[in-house]
Amino acid sequence: MGKSRQSDLFESTYGTEDITTKDWRIIRSMLRILLRQSANARRSKEVQVALNEITREADRDVFIKYFLKGQSIIKISLEEYYDESVVRRYLRRATKEFTAVYCDGLLAKPFQ
Repeated sequence: MGKSRQSDLFESTYGTEDITTKDWRIIRSMLRILLRQSANARRSKEVQVALNEITREADRDVFIKYFLKGQSIIKISLEEYYDESVVRRYLRRATKEFTAVYCDGLLAKPFQ
């Protein structure tokens, strides 16, 4: 990934900072439904591209376990030996990065 592409990703991620915590919960709920219920959605090109754009590997792993494998935050924290607050922080960062890239921010647009 080129340096300019990474800068663009961070700019688009930080552009979603005006979304409230309540709205992020709605976005996470939409992602849970989309990614847990549809095998086609999980295999789609857009999802794969957005997953690859999550910059931190630990964040990506937590995102995959939570959204794609359906594990709970508590199970992830026990399995990975993370504190629950750490799992939530990783999930929050990964969700913001994923949302910024997925279909050019389609999930976040209604909340901006």
